[in-house]
Amino acid sequence: PRLTVALGASAAFALTGDDSPMEIRRGTIETARDGGPVLITWHPSYILRLPSKASADAREQLRDDLVKTRTILGNQSVS
Repeated sequence: PRLTVALGASAAFALTGDDSPMEIRRGTIETARDGGPVLITWHPSYILRLPSKASADAREQLRDDLVKTRTILGNQSVS
């Protein structure tokens, strides 16, 4: 794939082998074990468990990361 989006820490670890905290990795692009690019972001279920203010902030961060994905892919429709 041209870009893989890792939703959450488990996916990020499985794809990259790095178990560093999500807070410092979210929104970054890392290299997968297979050499491809991986965008690290929050898992939606994590956002749902947060208190309302933190949830709103994390939801906005996830949205920003998905917009970043479209930019990286050249605004092509993502399916």
